[in-house]
Amino acid sequence: MADAEPTLAAGAPEPRAASLLVGHDDAERVLRQAWDSGRLAHAWLIHGPRGVGKATLAYRFARFVLAHGAFEKDALDPAKGLLGVSPESRLWRRIASGSHGGLFVLEPGYDEQRGRPRSEIMVDEVRRLVGFLTLTPGEGIWRVAIVDSADALNRHAANALLKMLEEPPARVVFLLLSENPSALLATLRSRCRRLALRPVGTSEIERLLRLHRPDLTGQAARTLAEIADGSPGQAIELAEEEGAELFGAVFRLIGELPELKTAAVHALAAIHGDTIFRAGLHKTKYSLTDVFFDTALQQMTEPSRRGAVFGASMATMSTTMMAGVALAPLLAGAFAPSAIFWVVAGALGVAGGIGLLASASRHSTAILSARRSA
Repeated sequence: MADAEPTLAAGAPEPRAASLLVGHDDAERVLRQAWDSGRLAHAWLIHGPRGVGKATLAYRFARFVLAHGAFEKDALDPAKGLLGVSPESRLWRRIASGSHGGLFVLEPGYDEQRGRPRSEIMVDEVRRLVGFLTLTPGEGIWRVAIVDSADALNRHAANALLKMLEEPPARVVFLLLSENPSALLATLRSRCRRLALRPVGTSEIERLLRLHRPDLTGQAARTLAEIADGSPGQAIELAEEEGAELFGAVFRLIGELPELKTAAVHALAAIHGDTIFRAGLHKTKYSLTDVFFDTALQQMTEPSRRGAVFGASMATMSTTMMAGVALAPLLAGAFAPSAIFWVVAGALGVAGGIGLLASASRHSTAILSARRSA
């Protein structure tokens, strides 16, 4: 892989330049069989969880389709898989750099007034796609349009795209990516063949981490793979946010509850707070805290942990939940608006909340049992 490839994080290439896709052999087989049949659907809705590999698969298939142009067939490389294209080919380099004339990527544009990318795909961006498709192909005979993501289409943009899907140009493939396909227009979904990407296995995510982050210890790679919830992209992002270290530190604090060691919380914020803040609150707040919440629920409801966590009294667990709230001024004062606050306070709050619910449930069960006995 060339050193010049654009990267999302240290060692991790962006989807348009990624040569490795793990866990989705079945999806690749579906696309290849559709191509070989000569009845390729003109529009595909590729959906699955965030970071599971939707964009990587879309670019992989786009390269394969465009490699069948008049001047690109030497780019095909069966050794790289069913949709294999050589990373050394001119086609690969042009797609990685965003300069291939047969590929259009529809994504949120840039808001000049606010100085930041938009959160929605506007109808003006879709009109640019319309203009692209009305031109005579400049190279090859196929063209590909990737919509990344269809979830970002506003109502006017979605309707404009729908018109193209209803009367598609010849030899054009639309690849719509979505995390929440049920929220899309029903008519938009009906014009696409759906292809679901399932969560990736832990062992495959660990293998990917070891490739992109050889500096990680074996234990760190395993931990990240386990808490990434089947998402290779999330595992890589967590690795960049010191996720394994922070995960271990927070759950060591949880293991010591109901005692709250203030000094340990200060130390945790001092070690990890600055790194997480530099990664960006908008990014870490939703990746790390989601992982901690989900994993806290799983670990605290395991039979081996129920006695220790749920055995505490309601009063003790109330104190634990309040400890999470108490961390707000402690951490926000030193690291505001650091995401470390959301991680630690959220995890401790979840611990207390689960305890309260479990305690209430036990009390209710006991009361009902007593009434039945009477």
